[in-house]
Amino acid sequence: MADDSAPAAPMSAAAVSLRDTAKWLVGGVVVTAAGVFTGSSLTNFGSLEPATEPIRFTLAIVGAALGFAALAWILTAALAVLTLESVTFRMLAESETSTAAADEERRKLAATIARKYKHSFPMPANSLSELVAAIDGLPQDDPRRAAAVTFNALVMPDAGFLHVRTRFRRLTNVLIPATFIVALGFGLFAWAANPPDDAPAERPPLLVVNQPSP
Repeated sequence: MADDSAPAAPMSAAAVSLRDTAKWLVGGVVVTAAGVFTGSSLTNFGSLEPATEPIRFTLAIVGAALGFAALAWILTAALAVLTLESVTFRMLAESETSTAAADEERRKLAATIARKYKHSFPMPANSLSELVAAIDGLPQDDPRRAAAVTFNALVMPDAGFLHVRTRFRRLTNVLIPATFIVALGFGLFAWAANPPDDAPAERPPLLVVNQPSP
């Protein structure tokens, strides 16, 4: 069988590109949110009295909590994209029969790989787990084992890319609502932490009668 491992480099480069894009996206959001938060007058928040201004004090706490919670949401999704995981073909095959919630993402990836490469299997099989079982039953000197190694070199870079792409899509789906919540939360904080001055500014008189001449 010809060596079909050539797509490994492009797939790996594509996964790295998605991770780099995730870094830029998250970095921009975090820096912007930090600028909005620190740009508000934090010292005024310290002057709020919970006893005399309970509504503003509560809204400031709620706004800050919302903003930081949304940032945590974004960072959690981003860390999932940036996290490097070691996944083997056998692990994908085992996830097909797993019912654990933690294996759901890997189970979906295994289904995608099986559907995409079913006609390229080195041996007749209907799933990855059947393929692994068939390969395990081969004698050590069977040439089909070498074909299985070549097939693994073809599939696993693609599986790694699909894994990263799935998490990147999840990050982009999170960014829009989470960024809105960040802006809403920190905007609420800025408004609540900066109450208007009670005393109106003194205005000069419109008309002065009998003003002595200099």
